[in-house]
Amino acid sequence: MEIDKQYRPKDLDFIAISLDDLADLKTAVPKFLREMRAKMPVYLLNVSDPEPAIKSVDPAWDGALPATFLYNQKGEVVYKHFGRVKTAELRAAIEKVMKEK
Repeated sequence: MEIDKQYRPKDLDFIAISLDDLADLKTAVPKFLREMRAKMPVYLLNVSDPEPAIKSVDPAWDGALPATFLYNQKGEVVYKHFGRVKTAELRAAIEKVMKEK
């Protein structure tokens, strides 16, 4: 969430999508977002089968979480990472995309 604060003034938008279990959507997810003081838009995917949504984001994605996707201004995926991403790695990918503006 800290990285969102850093790049928001540079016209880079972050969004978060939660694919958590339906039971967690009403309790654990909102609590986590409050604790993290998330300012980015957060979408809660409230479906019994998230597979179609997962495949629409990336056909190669098996749904492992967390997953990070970085899109350029053309809407093309220029970076993706499955699992926890290191902040330095994400910043490097962001800086590369920002230079291409």
